[in-house]
Amino acid sequence: IKLNYVRHTASWNIINRTLLSTELFYEEADESGGFLNNGEGEHLHRYGGALTLGYQLTRHVTLGARYQYIQKDSDVAFRDYKQNRVSLDATYSF
Repeated sequence: IKLNYVRHTASWNIINRTLLSTELFYEEADESGGFLNNGEGEHLHRYGGALTLGYQLTRHVTLGARYQYIQKDSDVAFRDYKQNRVSLDATYSF
């Protein structure tokens, strides 16, 4: 796989104990082929971003919520997709 990409991440402390993070990315890739596409290569573009909101509940416990969007455009039939992902997490730090 030949891959070129650009990523940007930024984080802000927006209010007391609350963190907002943003992510953006773009990828362009050439894949040489494989079993599933009869040895023919694939040229693709993937791009997307994410928003994460974190809250430090106590000194050791952090709660988080995240939304992520990814879109892939491919020159191989049926290999395009759009993905929406939501996740919640809790972290305990010693």
